[in-house]
Amino acid sequence: MENNNLLKTKVLKNKKKMPEGFLVRILPVFAFIILLSTTIYWSILGAKVQQGNSDQLIGPYLFSSNSVFKNASFPGDHSFLIKWPLLKIIELYNYSPVSFYVITAALSAITISLLVYILYKIEKRPVVISVIMLALASILLMVPIQPVPGALLPVNMAMVTQRNIEYIIFIVSLMLIIKNRKIISWQYWLSTLLLASLIASDKLFLGLSVGGAIMGLIFYSFVRKWRLVSDFAYWFGSA
Repeated sequence: MENNNLLKTKVLKNKKKMPEGFLVRILPVFAFIILLSTTIYWSILGAKVQQGNSDQLIGPYLFSSNSVFKNASFPGDHSFLIKWPLLKIIELYNYSPVSFYVITAALSAITISLLVYILYKIEKRPVVISVIMLALASILLMVPIQPVPGALLPVNMAMVTQRNIEYIIFIVSLMLIIKNRKIISWQYWLSTLLLASLIASDKLFLGLSVGGAIMGLIFYSFVRKWRLVSDFAYWFGSA
């Protein structure tokens, strides 16, 4: 009789533990769904607010004809080179508001999804990564679309010709450099190609790369962390 009671107690304890473990494992899924849903929500709202923004209206128009594209004058700071295929798609759909909404939401969703993947490779504890995703959802949801009424550019990433997927390309290029410390490796040259395309698209990343690499070289040389000095030297060479 006592053995049966002990067995029943163990079974009940195991039943109580199983749902808790299961809930912890699926918690990141729910957190990611919330993050992705809020991302699509504020992306569409941002696209609606910015549908008359000249930056993203001029871009697709450049592909309206060969003569327009040939005689176009691109800004010195950014050409949006890596987004030309997306601008062409918008032109093919006759600059419809829906095309702007869909591509803006897709860009934001892809950017956030890839960022979560990178974070998950760093932190795999279900509860911690779930809290990070929920915090990220809250922060991104509260970022204003415009800093003040009448401002030309948005503060968040909800616009086709706004920096969003560029940040992920930048992070990936740095990861390739750090993981493969050989100039003769294909990863290094892929990283250089990604960085070159990114800088040709937006000169901001040239300043971030050269400035960041120089600062890293100076600081880690001072503290004699030679392995990190090597990483920053490769980054500077790529830039």
